[in-house]
Amino acid sequence: MLSTFVSGLTEGDLDRRIYRITPAPRLVGMFRRNALTLVSTSRWDDPFENQILDTFTELSDVLERRRSLVGQCWSMTPESDAMWRIYAPAKNGVRITSTPRRLIEHASKLNDGPGTLAIIKVSYLERGKARSQIHRHLREATADQHILVSASIKRQEFEHENEVRLLYLPSRIAHDQIVHLKTREYQVCLDLLFDPRMTDDEFFLYERFFHRRNFSGALKRSKLYSL
Repeated sequence: MLSTFVSGLTEGDLDRRIYRITPAPRLVGMFRRNALTLVSTSRWDDPFENQILDTFTELSDVLERRRSLVGQCWSMTPESDAMWRIYAPAKNGVRITSTPRRLIEHASKLNDGPGTLAIIKVSYLERGKARSQIHRHLREATADQHILVSASIKRQEFEHENEVRLLYLPSRIAHDQIVHLKTREYQVCLDLLFDPRMTDDEFFLYERFFHRRNFSGALKRSKLYSL
């Protein structure tokens, strides 16, 4: 049975808008599959998050479970030049808008596999404190919640990301996996904002696709670079 867990978010935060920028072709695939794709946290970009785990050699059993963790990153920051360039380097991005409550409620209703699904606000700490907090949660990992919280701690150098993470910890150990959580994208997505660098032809193509998929939210192109 799938259990759910929320950490670092107030009741008001659960209905606050969060954002995720991804290449538009990837979002097309999500709509066609009716699924949210969560990837192994070992594939995430910040090497600190993974390298630090290798230093906790005395926690090998807990780390076996921790490496089964998959997730998806969202942000409370609406958009920035850096976000478009980092997450859509081919200039074909789209920003999805949702809320933490929508993500966890819709995903938990449609998925019943064993494990824990969580939505967690990331904490940004000084390097030494981040390491000690991650170690503490893993050392006390008598429940899934500790393992999940250990994956929501980052160095303060990344504070600009203002991140919220959707995480899934399966009961069964499986490393470096990709999990497709069943959902209905048109229920999860409130609106779509397309890359300000996208050509008119590309934008009209995607606009037509999502209208044909009966997406009822707003479809716009970012005006980040407009005068």
